[in-house]
Amino acid sequence: MIKHLIRLFLLTGLVSTGFYRASAQDAITGVVKDESGQGLPGATVVEKGSAKYALTDIDGKFSIPPAKEFPFTLQISITGFQQQEIEIYEQPAEPVEVVLKTANLLDEVVVVGYGEQKRKDITGSVASVPIEIKSQPVASVERLLQGSVAGAVVTQTSGQPGGGVSVQIRGNNSITAGSDPLYVIDGFPVNNDYGLTDAGVTDGSKINPLSSINTADIENIDVLKDASATAIYGSRGANGVVIITTKSGSKNKSSINYDAYYGQQKVLRTIPLLNAAQWWQLRKDAAANSGKTVSIPTIAGYSLDTTGAGTDWQDAAFRSASIQSHNLSILSGSDKTKLAISGNYFKQNGILQNTDFRRFSARINLDHQYNDRFRIFTSLNASNTKANVAPTAIVGNLLLTPPRAAYLSG
Repeated sequence: MIKHLIRLFLLTGLVSTGFYRASAQDAITGVVKDESGQGLPGATVVEKGSAKYALTDIDGKFSIPPAKEFPFTLQISITGFQQQEIEIYEQPAEPVEVVLKTANLLDEVVVVGYGEQKRKDITGSVASVPIEIKSQPVASVERLLQGSVAGAVVTQTSGQPGGGVSVQIRGNNSITAGSDPLYVIDGFPVNNDYGLTDAGVTDGSKINPLSSINTADIENIDVLKDASATAIYGSRGANGVVIITTKSGSKNKSSINYDAYYGQQKVLRTIPLLNAAQWWQLRKDAAANSGKTVSIPTIAGYSLDTTGAGTDWQDAAFRSASIQSHNLSILSGSDKTKLAISGNYFKQNGILQNTDFRRFSARINLDHQYNDRFRIFTSLNASNTKANVAPTAIVGNLLLTPPRAAYLSG
């Protein structure tokens, strides 16, 4: 009898242990709500210290695998709400309920022309570029405004890598003068005059002066859109002002950061054109309709092949082009001194043969608080850019060039 009881006890212990191990692997479920009790869809639930994450559904519910060992921490975040962390010490018997508080965006500090203010104290119209947009690898800073600032109309004036970008914040205010805003980088106005850079050709696209700035160095981008900009900067701010603040070191904190990007660009769709035989037939039909005759032309002893496919000039001119960016930054600081050093290599090949844009840049930001009344701030930026630019109307000429191929007569 005693032996049977011992066997039953051991069997029960094994079953209990097996049940605990199985339950420890069950997913952690829960719901994320706002302060009114409504579910928050699209919230991110991350298991801190691992790559496991989950997104809440339309009702705010989520399910995420647990860590290998308890306890562990869940981070819950969504735009417009304060991030919250929850410690999970054991497998919860009930779904976890998380209530997020609304973030007070009015307490954010915004850089204006004459210093820094809290957003709630600003009477003018100020827009800021979201942090997700600022991390994009682009040739010039104006492209970061596209689709991220309400009311800003950003137009690419050419397909040339590193080429010009037209930005209108307050509409087209002049018939003959430009409508681009004033750019202020770390307190220094920058002249965005496209006439100063011709890339070595007189009939090609102009290179954007702002393409010499590494966008990875940018900390904040604030846009002054109303008349308050003219009160600060005078007539130069009549078209709006874009205030750019670059990164600086952190107090009593050091870090070394490296990030890289590589991508491919290509023409998604070319314009359908006639081949050599179709082009020659069309030309003969046009001559016949006008009562004329046409013969195969020759050029310097060469006759033109009008029977085959000829040359697809679009296929010959366009290519699959690469774009890459490499950034290395060193940030450091003490109680009184902050230092930021960064370097960047950016290379964008154009989808048109023999076109590209290359940039080497380096920046040093030094901020030293000597005492309560005296502060030294130095921002030094060095940049070297080079571009191979295609002549004007090259794509239009490709479409107008006959597809006939030449061969030696004889």
